[in-house]
Amino acid sequence: MLKKTLSIILVLVLVCAAFSGCRKKDEGDTNKITWWLPAYGPANVKDYENVQVFKEIEKKFGVEIEFIHPVKGQEAEQFNIMIASGEYPDIITYDWNAYPGGAAKAANDGIIQFLDNYVEDSMPNFKGIMNENPTINYAAQNYDGSISVIPSMTDDVITNSCYGIQIRQDWLDKLGLEMPTTIDEWHTVLTAFKNGDPNGNGKKDEIPLLMDKNAAYRYLSMAWGGFINFHLNSKGKVVFGFMENEYKQFLTTMNQWYREGLFDKEYASSTTANLDAKMTTNQGGAYIGYSGSSMGNFISIMKQENPEFKLVAAPWPKDSKGVMRCGYHYQPVIATPGKGTAISTSNKNVEKSLAIIDYLYSEEGSILMNWGIEGVTYEVENGEFKFKEEITNNSEGKSPVEALSPYALTNWTQMMRSDAFVALNTLYPEQRDAMEIWSKADTSLFLPSLTFSPEESEQITEVMDDVYGYCFEWVDKFVMGIEPMSKYDDVVAQIKKLNIDKAIKVYQTAYDRYKNQ
Repeated sequence: MLKKTLSIILVLVLVCAAFSGCRKKDEGDTNKITWWLPAYGPANVKDYENVQVFKEIEKKFGVEIEFIHPVKGQEAEQFNIMIASGEYPDIITYDWNAYPGGAAKAANDGIIQFLDNYVEDSMPNFKGIMNENPTINYAAQNYDGSISVIPSMTDDVITNSCYGIQIRQDWLDKLGLEMPTTIDEWHTVLTAFKNGDPNGNGKKDEIPLLMDKNAAYRYLSMAWGGFINFHLNSKGKVVFGFMENEYKQFLTTMNQWYREGLFDKEYASSTTANLDAKMTTNQGGAYIGYSGSSMGNFISIMKQENPEFKLVAAPWPKDSKGVMRCGYHYQPVIATPGKGTAISTSNKNVEKSLAIIDYLYSEEGSILMNWGIEGVTYEVENGEFKFKEEITNNSEGKSPVEALSPYALTNWTQMMRSDAFVALNTLYPEQRDAMEIWSKADTSLFLPSLTFSPEESEQITEVMDDVYGYCFEWVDKFVMGIEPMSKYDDVVAQIKKLNIDKAIKVYQTAYDRYKNQ
């Protein structure tokens, strides 16, 4: 599918100048660096050139950085147009796994450069991290040990433990219920939420569990020991989760809950705004979402409107063996192979470009990017960093992330520091407790982020483009009862006809390679 997309895009090259990704710098200007970078920050950040930390970096390295930001929501489309144009910015930050064949193929195709010698000789900070951390060392390398992308990373897995189940503690207390820890206990609690009028308005308008489509087919299923995607089974072998009996059991239960009205029947079409509105109008009893953008937002809004409102983290439900398994598939990742920053073959100033990137992995550089400007955005008290009041309690009502964004970008940096992330995104004790609770979940069935050869990537794409769409379609049919669970085995048989075994074999080969590194 991706190959077809690139072929179609080739006919658009003549008009690609209209797109930001195709701008090209003056060949004679060696002090100017162009950087193609999706705007990962909040909506109020339109151009990273206006973010103070980049002005500091420009002064330090004597360069001018021209940022090229694809339109939000059109990153993949504009990336493909840029690639098809043959005119590349100096630096490109992207998930190179989306390129057919991955980062290694992009380098072999002459789009980005292999960086092995540069990393060894010119990137002491990043090289030091690679030497100290086997996970980072693996993530930095292609399947054959070469390096063509410098991965973005975080320094602590707890930073990724920011997504999970949240529940109204005040509703539990009102109905005399204990915190649920198993699926059976969750069924009891959600049923009580539905029938017990915990919001006290005399109407049966409570929605026991709010979740979007992703949550509905991904995150609760680990309580059965399965996941819709590729994962490890109890014997340590790669399986495709949708085909396993554990996932069938999960879908059967979700269909029961759907019929009983225990979660939002509009889940398949719900947007974040829809879900937020239901939570902040005192309808939702539990929610699957982020500790920052959901939990923090809800607490901030509701503390004025409803003083009794108390939202806390719930542990991920335990499986039949009593193991609390993480339901959020990104939780164990501190770096993803192929997802990060590359140097294009058009770059005439590779050494300085890599010096800037390497600086972001230094203590000084990571503090600058994550905390901002000392005395302006943060202070150091007794050796501890602390954001200033104007950041955490902004006089204009901006969120901490928005207040910091003119100065620094904690939510995007090559090296995300967990100390800054936690300080910025956990203003309430409930949020800090949530990350601790969710981080204790078992993640052993999740595959590590794997690297694939171009041939392996092509094989996966050929199979999974069809398989994913087919599976997600049938998840909704089973959950909503549009089709009976008796058709499950027929669906599995069709997935096999789509050559899923070929993709499983590729993943198993890559996982074996990972274990033997």
